[in-house]
Amino acid sequence: MYIEKGSKCNGTDLLIKQIIAVPRDNVILEKNAIIVNNIKFNFPIHGKNSVGRVSRSYSKGSYRDTKGYWLVGTHSPNSWDSRYWEAFSNKNILYGLKPILVF
Repeated sequence: MYIEKGSKCNGTDLLIKQIIAVPRDNVILEKNAIIVNNIKFNFPIHGKNSVGRVSRSYSKGSYRDTKGYWLVGTHSPNSWDSRYWEAFSNKNILYGLKPILVF
């Protein structure tokens, strides 16, 4: 997904992502996973996006005592998230969503 030119927010738009790490967590970013406080999440880093463009990922490695929130898109393996942007400041998180009906 790309944010379209002329979007309502001057080149930005709202996205919904799941938070998997919060400030002071220890994060390891690998090619096929993100490890947060020794818990492995299978979110691979893709070299190309869904339309074939090269995707540059955030540098793989260990991030101890992170300073921001690590976000991932859990509904799409090609999600544009912290694997590519790094951690987010809480200033950039506008709303918290909670499920109201789970079945």
